[in-house]
This record gives sequence, C-alpha cells and structure tokens, in this order.
Amino acid sequence: MIFADPAMAAAQGAPNDDHIILSWRLSAKPNKYLIVANLDGAKATIGEFVVPRSHFAGRIPVPVKARGPFTVADGDAAMMVNGRIALFSKTNPNAAATYDAATLEMLGDAGSKVSVVTRFKAGE
Repeated sequence: MIFADPAMAAAQGAPNDDHIILSWRLSAKPNKYLIVANLDGAKATIGEFVVPRSHFAGRIPVPVKARGPFTVADGDAAMMVNGRIALFSKTNPNAAATYDAATLEMLGDAGSKVSVVTRFKAGE
C-alpha cells in the first residue's frame, strides 16, 4: 500500500526511501496492483498500489521492499527469471494474483530496466 508517513511504511516492512515510480494513462483499469519481482528464483510481492476510478492519468512513487534494477517481464513465464518484475492483479478477491498486461503500460516495454529510487523527493 502507499503510505504518506515514512514511519508507517517502515512499520509495515517497506523501506523508507526505496520507491518505484509508476505512471498510468487515462485509460488504465481501476484496480489494486501488486508489484512482483523474481528475487533469487522466487516470486515475491515487493509493493502494491491502487489505480483509482478516475478521469485522470496518474504518476506516483510506490514504496518497495527490494532494490533493483529489475527487468520488465512480458508474461508469467518470463517471471521465472531472476531480476524480472511485473504487475499482478486478481480477477476477484478470492482468486490468486496473476500477471497483468498493464505491466507493459505502467512499468515499460518488455526487457526495459526499472530502477528503484532511493530518497524520492516531491517533484521527481
């Protein structure tokens, strides 16, 4: 989740200063997204955020629990490679989270690098 208070972020296990900057278009599907990375051969949720139902595009820093850089995955099979990153979501609250095609819109093209920003400041 996104925390405005760094102390709350730390209490929830998110490093205070490690973020990935995410952007979405006006056409983005409102949803809760999980940021999943392959860390040492295993998929791990390193952050999460919500795209609200809105008539606006958005850009936010999302606290993450791992440092990159990461490489954007183009599907679930690509997530088997160490250092890959993608967005996952659920089709309903009881379903398992799966790779979401919004990855390529919000994180970048398949194979592109995603860096972790350490010490995010307003206006970046």
